[in-house]
Amino acid sequence: MRVNKWLILLAVAIPSLMIEMAGTSVFVGFEVIATDLNVGMDKSVWLSTLYLAVNAMMIPLAGWLGRKLGYKRVIFFGVVIFTLSSLLCALARDFESLVVFRALQGLGDGPIMPVATALLLEVFPARQRGRMMTGLMLAYSIAPALGPLIASWLIDSFDNWRAIFYMNVIWGMASILAVSLLLPSMKPSEATVKVNWTAFILLAIGTGSLQLFLDRGDHLSWFDSGIISALFITAVVSLALYLIITFATRDKSVLDMGLLKNVPFMAGNLANMVLMGALYGVLMIKVFYLQWILGFTVLQSGIYQAVLAGSMLIFSIIAGILTDKINPRWLVIAGLPVTVYSLSLATGLGLYSDMNSIMFVGIVLGAGLALVSTPISITVFSTVKSKDMAAATVMNSYLFVVSAGVSLALVTIFLMHRIDVNTINLSGAVTVCNPAIANAMVINPTTGLAAAYTEITRQGAMFGFIDVWYLMAFILILILLYLPYMKRATEL
Repeated sequence: MRVNKWLILLAVAIPSLMIEMAGTSVFVGFEVIATDLNVGMDKSVWLSTLYLAVNAMMIPLAGWLGRKLGYKRVIFFGVVIFTLSSLLCALARDFESLVVFRALQGLGDGPIMPVATALLLEVFPARQRGRMMTGLMLAYSIAPALGPLIASWLIDSFDNWRAIFYMNVIWGMASILAVSLLLPSMKPSEATVKVNWTAFILLAIGTGSLQLFLDRGDHLSWFDSGIISALFITAVVSLALYLIITFATRDKSVLDMGLLKNVPFMAGNLANMVLMGALYGVLMIKVFYLQWILGFTVLQSGIYQAVLAGSMLIFSIIAGILTDKINPRWLVIAGLPVTVYSLSLATGLGLYSDMNSIMFVGIVLGAGLALVSTPISITVFSTVKSKDMAAATVMNSYLFVVSAGVSLALVTIFLMHRIDVNTINLSGAVTVCNPAIANAMVINPTTGLAAAYTEITRQGAMFGFIDVWYLMAFILILILLYLPYMKRATEL
C-alpha cells in the first residue's frame, strides 16, 4: 500500500503535541491546584510523578500492542483513553481523585510515543531522519510554549485550574480526528504474538514502587517509615526478579535487554536520560522559583516557558537540518557549553531579578537544549538494525520516561534539603549581637525579629535554587561521554 510519509508524520505529531502540552501545562498550575485543593506545593509534584510512573509502566507493552493490534489502533485507543481521563481530571472533586485521573492519562499515552516513533523510523529512510525528527521536534518544542502559555492564560482568565484539562480534551478530540483520517490502516503482525505477563507485572510493580519511594521518601522520613521501607523492598525485589526471569528465559516480549549489548545504543540512551532528566528538573524548578520566590503570576510563568520553548523551536529546526548534513557530534559540542552557560547565568538570579534577565536565561537555555537534544534523539538509533527498531523505541521511551519521573522526585528532594540546610546556616545570623537585628528590634520590637526570619527563609530558598542549577550544570557535562559513540544513520 502506498502511503504519504509526511501525512503520517503530521498524524503522529498532533497527538505528540497534545501529550507534551498536557505534561508541561500542569507545571504552571501547581500552585493554583495546591491552593484550591488545600495541599502543600511540594505534594503537587505527585501530579507529574505518578503520571510518569504509570506512563513508564505501560511503555513495555507498546511493542506487543503494536504487533497485536497494529500501529494505528494503538495510537487511536491511547488518545481516546487520554482524552477521557483529561475530562475526568477537569471534573475531579479532590486532590486524590485528580492524582488518580492523571495516572489514567499516563495509562493512555504510555504506548503512543514508542509505537509512533517505531512507525516513523520504518516509514522514513535513514537519510531523511534528521528532517523527520525536525518535524517531530516541532511538536515537542511548540508544546512547552503553547501548553504553559495557553494554560496560564486560561487560569488567569477563568480563575480556575480545571480549564487546563478542558484544553486537553479539545486537543484530544483534534488528535482523534487526525489519527482517524491521516494514518493508514495497518494490519497487525501475522506472527504469533506473546507477552511474558509475569515479567511485565514485575517490571510495572518495580517501576511504580521505585517512583513512589523517591517521591514520598523525604516527606515520610525515609526508612523510619514502614510504608517507604515496604516500597523500597518491593521495588528492589520486583526489579531483581524481573531481570532474573528475563535473562533466564531470554524473553524479549517486555523489554529487549539484549539491545543494551549495543554499546552506542546504550550510551545514547544514558545520554538521553541525563538530558531529559535535567530538562524536566530545570523546567519544574524554574516554575517554582518564579512563583515561590519572585511571586510571579501563573500567566507570567507561562510567558517565560513560552519564550524558552520558542527558542527551542527555532534551534531544533536548525539542528534537525544540520544533523542530516554534518557529523551530529559537532552540534552537541556547540550546544552543551551553551546549556551549561545558561545554567551558570541562572545561578546569578536572585530575589529581585528583573524579567529581562530571566527571559535571557530562558532563550539561551532553549537554544542549548535544542542543539543537544535533536542530534542525540536521532543518533541513539543509528546502530540499531531495522528488525530491532520497534523494540529499540520501546526501550528508549521507557528509559526516557523513567529518567523524567526520577528526576522530578530527586530534584525536589535535593531542593528541599538545600533550602533547609541554607536556612539553618543563615539563621545563625539572627541574634541580638547582629547590628541589623538590634536596630530592627529597636524600631519595631514586635515584628522586627519575625521580619528577619522571613527574609532569611527567602534567602535560604534562593540559595537552594542556585544549588540545584549548579548540580544540573555538572550533570549535563556527563553527556560528553557519549560523543565517541555518536554516528550518522546514513553511515550504516
